[in-house]
Amino acid sequence: MFVHKHRKRKAFYIGFLIFVLIISLLTSFIWTVEIEKTSFVDEKLIRDELKACGIDVGVIKYGHSAHEIQDKLMMKIPSLSWIWVEIRGTRAIVSVKERTRKPEIFDKNTPCNIVAKYDGVIEKITAINGNQIALPGDVVKKGDLLISGVYDAKYDGVRLVNAEGTALATTWHTLKETFPLQRVATEQTGKNKKQIILSAGGKDIKIFPLWGHGFEKFETTEENRQIKLWGDLYLPFKIKIKTINEIAEHTLKMSEYDAFVYYRDILIKSLEKELDGEAEILEKTAEHKLYGNNITVSVTLKCRCDIAEKRAIQTGG
Repeated sequence: MFVHKHRKRKAFYIGFLIFVLIISLLTSFIWTVEIEKTSFVDEKLIRDELKACGIDVGVIKYGHSAHEIQDKLMMKIPSLSWIWVEIRGTRAIVSVKERTRKPEIFDKNTPCNIVAKYDGVIEKITAINGNQIALPGDVVKKGDLLISGVYDAKYDGVRLVNAEGTALATTWHTLKETFPLQRVATEQTGKNKKQIILSAGGKDIKIFPLWGHGFEKFETTEENRQIKLWGDLYLPFKIKIKTINEIAEHTLKMSEYDAFVYYRDILIKSLEKELDGEAEILEKTAEHKLYGNNITVSVTLKCRCDIAEKRAIQTGG
């Protein structure tokens, strides 16, 4: 009775059935592979190994053994200490934990010296193995011998050992550069336009507007939204919302003091990044000289750090 009553709406029901089948088909695939950010393991390496294990965008989500994939990845990428793969809806979610990076380790039988990693003044030196050469108060240059692996034993004669120890020192790290007093500064004018783009299969299709933004100079920010039905059932489409902000450039002439402060801070940040947290910063000093329309800025960081660095003894042969 129901079918007979609605026989004229047969096309609607067929269309609805096809729609349900298409949705069921689309939700049977993996459409996104999310990998937890790593510090030093290349994400591309993880993606390539996942792909080799059958986990990739566009593959059927059924029939994968998470434990087998995890075991294979642990063998292929030894720098990972733990990995977890979970297929949730149309997403493959990969969580990883990296092994703690260790400094270069020499085999205990490899003869090594300990040399200075930086110029500095020795505060305290401890030789655990080897022959101590430097003393507290000594001024050393980068590469100078601190603890020798050439050990003169009283009864065994001269032998080569793997020198070990620490050398706490005061170090000075200097960076000097010349800059112009004038610099080009940019600022947003307050005018902006939004652009909506549909992304599918690696291709972008402009939805709105179809024409350009008309700004001569601009900055762009982008927000990506994966289209989903509900929960973790994502579809293989993304909506990109681009915000194009018009910017204006103008030449900014700085006073001597403003230029000094501006460039000083840039150089200090550069030095701190270079040290990468391995030194305790005790003092920051800076000076400058003006040369016409240019300014030369020099910054120095006084630090305390362990400057001991192992270096293999070349025995020849």
